[in-house]
Formats: sequence, C-alpha cells, structure tokens
Amino acid sequence: MAKKQAPDAQVETRIGRRVNRKVSVLMTEIEKEAVPDRLLKPALDLQKALGDKGDAENTGG
Repeated sequence: MAKKQAPDAQVETRIGRRVNRKVSVLMTEIEKEAVPDRLLKPALDLQKALGDKGDAENTGG
C-alpha cells in the first residue's frame, strides 16, 4: 500500500513538478537558440573550467 502524504506535502510535490516542467520547457527553448560566435569561446572555456574544478574536487585536489 502506498504511503499517504500530508496535504501540504502533496501541494509541494505538485508545485515542484510544475516548476520542473516549466524549467524543462525553458531549457529546451534555450537549447534551440543559436549561440553567437562571440559567446561560443567563453562558454566553452567556462564549461572546461567547471569540468576541471569538478575533477579536482572528486580527486581531492
């Protein structure tokens, strides 16, 4: 038998799902946009730096 959630928890769950759907739609629309050439290099540099930072944190460095 499934657990019964309190009414407040049910409302929070519904709101969370609604927000997730809206964010998903926005991300899909953003991903469809062309990236101007002047922003492509800084974006790739940022992506690399974040990847490097994540790798350093995962290896304890």
